[in-house]
Amino acid sequence: MKSETAQVEGEFESMELDDPRLGRRARLIASRLAERPGLSFPKVFEDSRELEGFYRFLRNDHVDAQDLLAPHALNTVERIKAVGVALCVHDTTTFTFDGRQNLGIVEGSRRGFLAHGSVAFGLDGMPLGTLRVHTWQRDESRPTPTKLRKQGKAQEVVAEMPSEMDRWGESIAAVEALVAQPSTLIHLADSEGDDYRLLSQLKEQDCRFVVRGCYDRRIIDAEASLLKTRLRVGAPLANRSVKLEPRAKGASKRNPPRDGRIAALEVRAATVSIERPAKLPTDIAESIKVNVVYVSEAAPPDGQLPVEWMLLTTEPIDTPEAILAIIDMYRCRWIIEEFFKALKTGCAYEARQLESFDTFDKALAFFIPVAWGLLRLRALERADSKRTVEDCFTPDQIAVLRAKSRTPVDTVADAFAAIATIGGHIRNNGRPGWLVLWRGVRDLLLLSQGFALARQCILAYSDQS
Repeated sequence: MKSETAQVEGEFESMELDDPRLGRRARLIASRLAERPGLSFPKVFEDSRELEGFYRFLRNDHVDAQDLLAPHALNTVERIKAVGVALCVHDTTTFTFDGRQNLGIVEGSRRGFLAHGSVAFGLDGMPLGTLRVHTWQRDESRPTPTKLRKQGKAQEVVAEMPSEMDRWGESIAAVEALVAQPSTLIHLADSEGDDYRLLSQLKEQDCRFVVRGCYDRRIIDAEASLLKTRLRVGAPLANRSVKLEPRAKGASKRNPPRDGRIAALEVRAATVSIERPAKLPTDIAESIKVNVVYVSEAAPPDGQLPVEWMLLTTEPIDTPEAILAIIDMYRCRWIIEEFFKALKTGCAYEARQLESFDTFDKALAFFIPVAWGLLRLRALERADSKRTVEDCFTPDQIAVLRAKSRTPVDTVADAFAAIATIGGHIRNNGRPGWLVLWRGVRDLLLLSQGFALARQCILAYSDQS
């Protein structure tokens, strides 16, 4: 695609490295990866010189992963400013690599590292880009909080716990400083973000947030002493039907398997003051005042756990519409899971063969804008754009799409439908996902390159004749 591939490549245009030659090499690498994100490195680059130049670049001690990601982060800030208010979704993922003994332990005997991402989306779910990614390896010699608890060292547990939990507060502070416009970001977090210290920090820094509650916390309230007891009283303030996707076996304890269904939800809300847990130091705020939206499924199917969400937020809850808007914001949180999937599957990141954590970290910085481009592709398809196909596709790509499609290809929406078909989409399965679209774009690029090469061969043969 003319504009979408160029959009990803353009994320590296303003890159400033110490040596101009490194900048040129970085832009070349970005261009190749944007065109062929899922292929192995030997197939991504044109020849052995480009491939060796790529490996030398990753091994270069003068190149830092944060410098590589900086232009994309700054471009993301500009896109956030253009929409006015954006959702900033925070979450952590694990990258694992088979047989990599020079990486840290991530789970059991598996080797790899962790990454905490802060990804921005419009209120409509349009991916705007990544503001920050913090990566780290676990130190095997350091005792885990679980081991310390078993040893009865409760005080050391309190001291140890912030080692990884601090990534949430650090990332939020960093992206707020980067955007530098108060009240522009609404921070979203799953139940891992339900940490009193984090909530206290968010309130102190006047950050907007929607965090899924995990604990039935003690509150300061005349009617009840526990949060859920307070939220379950009274008539629902709003109702909402939500489509739940099926969840396969092997899911976590927090997210057990389930059948897909339409869930009828009741919504309640209240303003409460949460008490500081007794184990925390007294220099942390004694209480935190937050709004809470409580979502529950009144009549789940037999054998299925009911839906239950507690959303801690700074957003207003004075009308049913405002309450439902908070639920819609939180439902956008799942898109960051798709972002991580785009890295792992669309970019085949975990299949890469590299030497060290440092080289993996730099490669990740290149793939982050590519993964953003993959998610953006799906969002554009779902926008049902009426722009003409010439706005986004080259003449060769249009020729291929029209040759492969049984229906006219005049608009961008028509083109995406043809791309989805090329990628193997079955219409009865609903709207195509980013993986199907990526497969279609990958094949479209290969077909259009073959089409251009065939035309060159024909012209050369004609000249010889």
